[in-house]
Amino acid sequence: MNTNTQSIAPQKTIFLTSGCCEDAGQIDNARLRALGLNAGTFNGDEYPLTHQEMQFIAEEYIAIGPYLALIGYSALVNDRKYLAPTIEIPFNDDHPDIQGRMEALLEAEDCLNLLEKIADRTGGHCKLRVQHATATWVQNINLDEGFYACELFIPMTYALHHANDLESWKAHKARLIAEVMQHPSAVTPLQPTHA
Repeated sequence: MNTNTQSIAPQKTIFLTSGCCEDAGQIDNARLRALGLNAGTFNGDEYPLTHQEMQFIAEEYIAIGPYLALIGYSALVNDRKYLAPTIEIPFNDDHPDIQGRMEALLEAEDCLNLLEKIADRTGGHCKLRVQHATATWVQNINLDEGFYACELFIPMTYALHHANDLESWKAHKARLIAEVMQHPSAVTPLQPTHA
């Protein structure tokens, strides 16, 4: 992994929205305002993102190289808002059609290396988290099931600077991902695509 990209300790991440773009309920708008951050409303209820910030999340997937990332997540890290596209890599040590935990970990590490290149270009962060669904013991062998979550944290300010709605944000991310895939070692921030 690249040592230039900053990692985030899991306890410092507060999710603002879920993968389904719902308020994650981990922080209220009063606390966001106390941190000097704006918040908004959605369908008359408090919502942790402003109307402009809401434009950059959706309950859908985008391709990041060979992976699909759910783009509904957003988070608060060190009192800054981030978009948090997330790639889940499943594992199941007892299912023939799903890779085992060690194979999934290797794939997750490859995925994280790709995400780090994107994080380098956006001033963001990434992290790897494991989510266990079940763990059972059979004849002294731990059969494990769950997924690795490869999380990319892109500063909300970066998105606001480079796009003005979901479609222009997805187009910008597609150009950024293509650049990373074509020139993986170059670290050159992309210029804004709108005035």
